[in-house]
Amino acid sequence: MKIFFQSLILGCFLLCLPATAQEVGYINDPDGYTNIREGQSSDTEIIARFVTGERFLYYPAANSSWWKVVKKISRNKTVEGYVHKSRIQPIYHSDGNSNIGLKRIYHEFDRTASSFRTSKRDIGTSNLPQYYFIETIDEQGRVIDLKFMENGRIINNHLCYLSPWMKFEYPNQTTIIQYNLNADGSKLSEIECEMWYKTTYTINEEQNKILNTEIEFSIDSTSLLNDYGWTKDELYPILENLEDKNYNARTITGYLKSTAKLDGKFPIGEECILKHYDYLGLEYEELKQLME
Repeated sequence: MKIFFQSLILGCFLLCLPATAQEVGYINDPDGYTNIREGQSSDTEIIARFVTGERFLYYPAANSSWWKVVKKISRNKTVEGYVHKSRIQPIYHSDGNSNIGLKRIYHEFDRTASSFRTSKRDIGTSNLPQYYFIETIDEQGRVIDLKFMENGRIINNHLCYLSPWMKFEYPNQTTIIQYNLNADGSKLSEIECEMWYKTTYTINEEQNKILNTEIEFSIDSTSLLNDYGWTKDELYPILENLEDKNYNARTITGYLKSTAKLDGKFPIGEECILKHYDYLGLEYEELKQLME
């Protein structure tokens, strides 16, 4: 089997943008498109447009109705401009643009060859270290977003099973959905390490046990065939095996990093054994308190 390389390195445009408020959205316009303006006004020049179904990065601003957006033209070319916030629909927030004003906590972590290991909690923002992550908590005390940063930018590459950007949704009291994203907001899903994009956890009514886990891959087969030299005979059987894969979660991935979790609750699976996490240091000590 051919060695599968990591996802293509993301465009350098992300290096110059403030990542702390970065979100992923699509247009919310009955006309099927939305103009991107040069400035924060409808009187400014139109420099590009978004069309229905197109994803993009945006930067919410509490003190303005015009939000900064980034349109990816090609692999190495982007356009930055402004769109009125009423035309932006968040992808991962069912409650509209309520991400404004949510609580954010900053934590320091050590990046090892196999782990993003939390080293300090609630470090403040006055003098951020090289490696830190941002935890966003909603009004109900639940983690909804984790961004892992290096020198102020979302990490461009990732470790096996560790996403640099995780989002969580809570459709009801017994369902948790987690999404793994790349730094540009695209779906993180790869053959290498069997990295899936979406996990749906079903938990009990007491919210302390994981009853069922469903995973969803989103592999770009066209890129693998055209850019990496795979053949259909090699690739398709592997993709079929991935789709048939069963997974029984020990924990909600990302909850070990979070202080909020599910408003303080920490659902676990039947196979969750405390000693499996003793290498995590601070997170292990926190987990002991939850499980004892």
